[in-house]
Amino acid sequence: MKINFITNYKNDSIFSSDQYGHYSAPFSLAREILEQKGYGIFENHDPNECHINIYRDLPINHGPNDLNINSINILHIWESPVDRPYLFNNENWLHFDLLASAYLYKNHHKINYFSDITLDEKIFIEFSKRKLACALCSNRYDGILAPRRSGQGIFGLPILQRFNLHWHNNLFDILNDRSNSLYSTRRKYLKDRSTIFDLYGKFWEKNDRQTWLPLLSYLPRESFNSLGREIPDKQKLVSQYRFCFAFENASPGNGYHSEKIHDAFHCLSVPIYYGDDSIFNLVPDNTIIYIDRKYTPLKLKEIVNSYTEESWMDMIMNIKNFISSAEYKNEYSKKAICNQIIALVDKAHKMYKEKNINIVI
Repeated sequence: MKINFITNYKNDSIFSSDQYGHYSAPFSLAREILEQKGYGIFENHDPNECHINIYRDLPINHGPNDLNINSINILHIWESPVDRPYLFNNENWLHFDLLASAYLYKNHHKINYFSDITLDEKIFIEFSKRKLACALCSNRYDGILAPRRSGQGIFGLPILQRFNLHWHNNLFDILNDRSNSLYSTRRKYLKDRSTIFDLYGKFWEKNDRQTWLPLLSYLPRESFNSLGREIPDKQKLVSQYRFCFAFENASPGNGYHSEKIHDAFHCLSVPIYYGDDSIFNLVPDNTIIYIDRKYTPLKLKEIVNSYTEESWMDMIMNIKNFISSAEYKNEYSKKAICNQIIALVDKAHKMYKEKNINIVI
């Protein structure tokens, strides 16, 4: 049986990625186990030649009429609705046999967000030798005039970047003001005059024109102090800081949280978390600093500076205990995510057999 992971990543692979945000370790492990079971594993292969096709987000170059109706088609939702609202459209979901995501939607097979970083206590740095706080993220803007990327031809234009020509689009989703987006909130805490964070990431320099919005309404430009665009070793960098900025891109509800909080945990840096308060259904409240809209940058600075070595170490011990617990390992470890992927394939395999199609493994 042929299983096809359709990602359309350019010069990259879901199984061996070194690109931040792709998180390949559980998929690599799942491929190894599935191949031992006798499956043929492919990436970006012709869907018409495969029995199970697993799409990482909706394909941008073809639509539902191009799906192989003789296979089991699975949509694995990875991105949030902030930039790709068409991913969360029920009419598009109806074209797939199975749906997979980290969201708490009915009938979604669960594949959690996770971290490829493995805890290494050898790199642990004591409190007195650490800098205060760091932030690793790209500069993004809210609103319909602020596409995430430019240089994409006509689909790099405002509005059109949130539109998929091949799938059903809800006009309200495209034109709304991104009420769930946290991009503006993130920038508020990272401005030069008030920030406690050493900032790393793309598009913070004044000459970075990655969006249309600064050209139209952010004059003069906001002032940030980026210390570097590329992060070659996230764990090595973050472990030099007591606290780590872990602000989500969005807070759409439905249990959404990304890999950011897990990355901070495995670097043994205390996450400063901004996102949906459902996070406390997933992590103990003594492992993070949770803030919301009532916190000003000044208030956050006061809170962070109030931590003594003893109180900070208490949180680090809470983090270590949590990520070493069976509860955490059963949900967010590399093996746990691998098992979630394999369970999805097993379910698809059963559905394929129920179609009464001749099957050979």
